[in-house]
Formats: sequence, structure tokens, C-alpha cells
Amino acid sequence: MQQTSASDIMARLMEPLPKEGIQGFTTPDGIKLIGYKPQYYVDRLNELFPFEWDFDIIKDEHGKYMIWEKDGYVGCFCQLTLYYHSETGDKMPMASAKQWGGVICDNGNISWPDAYKGAMSNALGKCCSYFGIGSEAYRGEIDLAIKSPKVTDPLAKIKNDIKFAAAEKGIKAKAFQKIAKIALDKVEHIDVDKLTENELKKILKTIDNNDHQESE
Repeated sequence: MQQTSASDIMARLMEPLPKEGIQGFTTPDGIKLIGYKPQYYVDRLNELFPFEWDFDIIKDEHGKYMIWEKDGYVGCFCQLTLYYHSETGDKMPMASAKQWGGVICDNGNISWPDAYKGAMSNALGKCCSYFGIGSEAYRGEIDLAIKSPKVTDPLAKIKNDIKFAAAEKGIKAKAFQKIAKIALDKVEHIDVDKLTENELKKILKTIDNNDHQESE
């Protein structure tokens, strides 16, 4: 790594990340936050410390990785370490930061590998903020006028189950509204996206009952 003064490194660490990396997200409890995509943290680290940084899940005193899994939540305790080269050329630890990161698995709508990845990405952003990388997000200095992402549809799994059940019976998309009409005993032009959870469950039950009747 090219020799650079500490003040120069600090100045570069504190520079805002590219606006292209800004993303909005909503926490499981409904709080809207603004931050950066994980890759932008990695790009800044690679730019300032090429091959001179490590990021790992920490092990406890028993040598076991500090990973927490409970009630659909995945968390991990991670450490980001930055290095420098001494006058003799030896690679030496310069600074490190430790933080927990976590992800809610969204009722099974996210795979465990992706959950681990998300938890580590969350921890990485927190650790980077200790060195100034992306710290503007934690200071609330990012433009809040960016377009927020769509909130995950809590009924998405049920809707997908219905579409899958319809597909198994050979029912095409154009006939899907007719299934809803028959199952719910309503007039035509039903907006499936506005159906309640109970209504969607009734559709599934009706499809299931029809399967039993046809098999008898």
C-alpha cells in the first residue's frame, strides 16, 4: 500500500460514499431508515486498504462463532480490522471495530444463507461508521428525498401459494380472477392485491375442497 499520512487517510475515510449507493429500507417495526448498499462500503475499503483489511465473525472463548438464531432472527458479532505496513514491511493491525449485525428472516421469505449474508452486511456498515465510512448516514445527512423501496407484502406467500395451486390445476393467469369470484361469492373485477388475508385463505381452502371433491 502506498504510504499516506494519517490525516489524508482520515480525510478519505470521511468523504461521503457515492449517491448511487444510497438505499432506503424499513425495519420490521416500521421505522424507515436511509443507508448504503454493502458493496459501497467494500469498495471504499478496497480503495484505501487494498488487500489490507479483514472482516470476520468473532469466536467466543470456547472457539464457537458468535451467531445468534432465534424466532426468525439471525445475528452475528463481527470485527473489521484495518492494517498498515511497518518500516520493515511487516503487516500490522492499525485499528479494528466490533459490532453486532442482524436480519429478520421475514417469516421464511428469506433463505438462511441470505440471512447470514444480510446480518454480516449490517455489521459491516456499523463497523465502517467507526472509521467514518458512510458515517453521514448515521448522522442523518443523506438526502431523505430518495425513492423508498417497496415494503414487502405480508400476504405475498399466501398469494404465491394460491397462484401455485391454480397453476397445478392448469388454470392460467386470465382465469385467476374467476377463481377468486367463485371462492368468495363476489361480483366480477376483484382486485386480488386488495384481498385480505382471510379472503385469500378462503380461496386456498376452496381450491383444496374442489380437489377433494374431484378425487371422490
